[in-house]
Amino acid sequence: MFVEFRSPGYWNRYSLVVDPSGRDGDAGRSDEEFRRALVAGDFRAAVASLMRRHGTGVYRFCLHLLGDRATAEDVLQLVFVQAFEALPSYEARASALAWLLGIARHRCMDTLKGQRHRLRVVSSDASLPEVPDPAEGGDTTVSQRERQKALRECLEELSSAVRELVYLRFSAELSYDEIAELSGEQAGTLRVRISRALPVLRECLERKGMAA
Repeated sequence: MFVEFRSPGYWNRYSLVVDPSGRDGDAGRSDEEFRRALVAGDFRAAVASLMRRHGTGVYRFCLHLLGDRATAEDVLQLVFVQAFEALPSYEARASALAWLLGIARHRCMDTLKGQRHRLRVVSSDASLPEVPDPAEGGDTTVSQRERQKALRECLEELSSAVRELVYLRFSAELSYDEIAELSGEQAGTLRVRISRALPVLRECLERKGMAA
């Protein structure tokens, strides 16, 4: 996958490799490389560093919200283009990942609104094809697939807002303060909402014969 950035006087084309079933290639490192490039005013190097470190995490978040691999890839490119354009005014009030996920959340919501608008013109009896889960690779065991399927079904029992909070906390691994920055709610309120959701998920998984 390639992401293109246009600035006055030049085009830049970067390769962005994402792995929906794994972690980012630079996940073990800090954002120090990004911060150094940002301080130096080298925005091309800064966004390249963000893509290497957080590309997969942002992609998985988009895929979680959109449910379609191709659409998530399209939105992913928009996220990093917008991040590149916003770097001159970037303020590190939260982690770089939280900042990127905030951009991704808005772009995903825009995409979903557009999809809902298009679906309204489709006949109500039209059948839509089932979208396979790209996280289910060929080397995934049957038990892993069954557990993933059960977890997805249990997450569907939560409201979309709570489901997003659970994802941000446990998959994206954001702190409550970072989630509060994204959602505009108090960290304590978010902690309570997530803590209430966990017993619901645990009970659902137990009903399906899956240990929580």
